[in-house]
Amino acid sequence: MKTIILNIFLFFVVISTFAQKTNEIIYLDFEPDIFSYCYLNTSTNPATGNMDSLFLDINFDSNADLLVYTQMDGIMKNPRIKPLNSNISLCSASENDTLASAVYWTPFGVYWIWSGATEKFGFRYLIDDQIHYGWFRAYKTYVHNDDGGNTNYLWIDKMAFCTIPNYPLLWGQTEISNSVPKTDAGNDGVKINFNNASNTLQIESLTKIKNVEIVSSNGQIVNKTKDVGKNETEINVYGLQNGVYIVKVVLDDGRVVSGKIVK
Repeated sequence: MKTIILNIFLFFVVISTFAQKTNEIIYLDFEPDIFSYCYLNTSTNPATGNMDSLFLDINFDSNADLLVYTQMDGIMKNPRIKPLNSNISLCSASENDTLASAVYWTPFGVYWIWSGATEKFGFRYLIDDQIHYGWFRAYKTYVHNDDGGNTNYLWIDKMAFCTIPNYPLLWGQTEISNSVPKTDAGNDGVKINFNNASNTLQIESLTKIKNVEIVSSNGQIVNKTKDVGKNETEINVYGLQNGVYIVKVVLDDGRVVSGKIVK
């Protein structure tokens, strides 16, 4: 099994310009799409042929993380995407849910049949005890050859990696959303917004605000503002580490309103 040298070379040239980026989603749309292939002449018994493998660097650190290839089982050929790192798991993804909500993750790789429609995949990568999410699109094509054989191609045309730990990434998402106001249907009258440029959390409410808590993804209260006594407040969060936080707003009428921000 050999490597597509041209594709790998071009891929690493591209990612070298992204390697130092942080606090964002690194997104690539390959032009042309990159691929691995498997040629088979099924007129022989057992089948003979040759194939190439494609290596993907999903977190842009110049190390191969995923192997895209066709696994041969006798005369059967199974397209496969396999993690090369024990800290990586894969899942089939949906555009409607965050990757963090996916139920089934596998560290052993994913197979899918040639006639299957699955194209959307997500991955989670444990780095320094923190989970990072990403996604890619893989699709399949095949051609019949004049010698009676056929060539099957496995393509990757888009991929993304989120540099923010535990960020609730959607499949297909290419930009960070720094503010999620009114996360619950019952939160009418309250707006929670984060200004990334000024590192300020801005809260507005029709009911006076009593207290505000900022809670990290591991449940730790990292900031608490008491006795606000106004309908709006602004909190400086410059000292917080980058990540996903829950903002809990306690109102004078006893309601607790929550929102999510990404710093």
